[in-house]
Amino acid sequence: MTDSIHLQFSPTEQELLAAVRTRSMRAWSFRGLVLFLMGMFVYAGIQAIVYNSAVDLICFSLAPALVVAAILGVFTYANPLLKKRIRQDQKYTAEQTWEFSEENVVWKTEFSETQNNWQSYKQAAEYKNFFLLYVQGNRFAPIPKRAFANADALARFRDLLKRKIAKWE
Repeated sequence: MTDSIHLQFSPTEQELLAAVRTRSMRAWSFRGLVLFLMGMFVYAGIQAIVYNSAVDLICFSLAPALVVAAILGVFTYANPLLKKRIRQDQKYTAEQTWEFSEENVVWKTEFSETQNNWQSYKQAAEYKNFFLLYVQGNRFAPIPKRAFANADALARFRDLLKRKIAKWE
């Protein structure tokens, strides 16, 4: 492939929230909390069925799990802090220009310009509506599929990512 892939788009609040939600749900800490919740509900079920425990004891046992479930639900699905941050800082929804070539990736907004070689990207993932490109640690960039002009451009991009980034989620 000799020509580069050029994308220009402005991420929406919904796309950014979906990307963060998707990333959060794939993290081991999230999975650990879900396992904790499932364990607490199984424990309460065993108390009720096997030991024939009183309802107040079962409710007392479930209280921490319900608090964790409520917090997890709010910050995974509603995420008021992230919504506030996105709405207050224009850099999140500013128009972005991406240039993907065999050599590197160039990302521009009105606030900054970054040029990375492909080794900077540790991982990539493809989901229904977007790609996630992971730079380092938990930092990632969502690339919405709607930004591609056609299915051919999307297929070229997918092929480029698979050749340049070894780890796929």
